[in-house]
Amino acid sequence: MKTHEAEYVASLYKGNNILGISLLSISVTAVLLAMFIFSSFVSLQNVRTLLLKHLLVAFLFEDFLTLIQQALVYLARKMKVPDIRCFFKSTAFCETLLVLSKYTSLTSLTWVLVLVVYQWRNTKPWYNGNRGRALICAVGWMFSCVPTVAWTVILALTHKGKCWNGHLSMSSIWIIEGPKFGLLFLILLFLMITMWKLFDRKREIINIDEVLRKRAQLRQCMCVFVWICVGQVTYIVSAHAPLQLDIRSLAAWSYVVTMLMSSKGFVVSICFCFLESDVRDALKSPITT
Repeated sequence: MKTHEAEYVASLYKGNNILGISLLSISVTAVLLAMFIFSSFVSLQNVRTLLLKHLLVAFLFEDFLTLIQQALVYLARKMKVPDIRCFFKSTAFCETLLVLSKYTSLTSLTWVLVLVVYQWRNTKPWYNGNRGRALICAVGWMFSCVPTVAWTVILALTHKGKCWNGHLSMSSIWIIEGPKFGLLFLILLFLMITMWKLFDRKREIINIDEVLRKRAQLRQCMCVFVWICVGQVTYIVSAHAPLQLDIRSLAAWSYVVTMLMSSKGFVVSICFCFLESDVRDALKSPITT
């Protein structure tokens, strides 16, 4: 590759890195602000808000860990070292960072599914959302431990490279990526079932205001699902599919992946907090704790 072309490609990837850091910083800030709002108003305290808090925490952890990785990549490029592995004398820290990143990427999807299932069950007049909250929270945080631990054990036993370099090209990565497709399918399934229940014209509507509120919440879930689904599928394709692209097209593709994956926390905060009618009403009232 010619010198000027190599510099051009390096500038593209540097810009992509800066874009990722910027979007992740915005996402982390938006999630923290949404968590503060949900925790500050008594009028917002209900089961759905509790689930949203857990969901926001999951996205906060995922975005923060990704932000650390992006910052390390930026430092590596600035200091002109081969990659971020050069910053670690021991592999324990970077491998732990990688495991936590995989865990949080699964957990954030799990909590979206938990919220969508709650939306579906809430369409039933007999459903009492206060029941089983501890079990719901346990499922939200513990489900992802199973594939993450299995993947970690396999890599620890078979991979000899520092910081598990090249793990994306190994077949064991599908222990992580496979459940993501399963979670996305279940989210879509429950969204479609909930939509059918809420928009069924043959169903008798007793409380129109309540139905309209649930429909608005369903639209929020749909928007979040579309953004996350497109981002996850695009990332998985770019990471694992043998794309035959030239270096400029590959760089452009990476910009799309970075934009989608680094802005998830921001999109979640906008849809589930700042566009929520109850939140807007609460913001007009004095803060009480």
